[in-house]
Amino acid sequence: MGTMPNYFMTFWRLATKINNWTITTIAISVLTFVLGFAYGNLAGLEYEFRLQEWQTLVSAIIAIALGMLAFFGVWSTQRVNVMIKEQERIDALLPGLWQTKELLVSLQGPLRRLRRQTRYESGLFIDSAFRVKSDESFEDAVRRSLPLADEHLRDEVIRNTFALKVYATSLKIGKEEVDRCLRELAQIDQFAPESRDAVRETAEIARENYERDIDRMEEALIVFDRFCSSIRQRILNAENRRTLIREFLDRFFTS
Repeated sequence: MGTMPNYFMTFWRLATKINNWTITTIAISVLTFVLGFAYGNLAGLEYEFRLQEWQTLVSAIIAIALGMLAFFGVWSTQRVNVMIKEQERIDALLPGLWQTKELLVSLQGPLRRLRRQTRYESGLFIDSAFRVKSDESFEDAVRRSLPLADEHLRDEVIRNTFALKVYATSLKIGKEEVDRCLRELAQIDQFAPESRDAVRETAEIARENYERDIDRMEEALIVFDRFCSSIRQRILNAENRRTLIREFLDRFFTS
């Protein structure tokens, strides 16, 4: 019998972690059960309550009630632990997402302001946004520019910007080729008559390839815009989820 107070105190501490309405409901139910038998005794009903006769049933009911309190207490505690871990995960993730958003916006705006005729200058803005150095790769520059992001997010940024880098490089080369062909066309009289058609054909092919690279760059920008939108949506979802978790934890620890 000496261990009973500690036994009840343990379950009482668990019970205090349960929602107050749950505890009140269980307490009222047990109290109503006991008062019902007491009233039967006072009224002289035939089925009067005798503790020695109902001891096994009462013990079973108390054991079930305590078991339910223990179950819900442990379940509530585990849920709180999961919520705390999720909040810590979000708190660790958000700085990298914010930094990524700011970097992508600084690149997205200038690229979108370029006209089709000046699209070949995209590479300058890409290198400027990631501060690409002459002695490092593009991938290393992206990772260096996002110190707060985790490795998975950095890899995402690399995948979604690498196509821009490739097409920007191709556009620069294509623009140089088109300009060279235009200079040759401007001086076509200096070429032998039999080679002038070849010069014109080369210039037309260079122009078509350049236009095709511009179209590919436009398609890559659409994909890049979607990626930027997904980063903004992730931030919004994470902030909303963190708010809900904080509200839940505040209610739990103040109830």
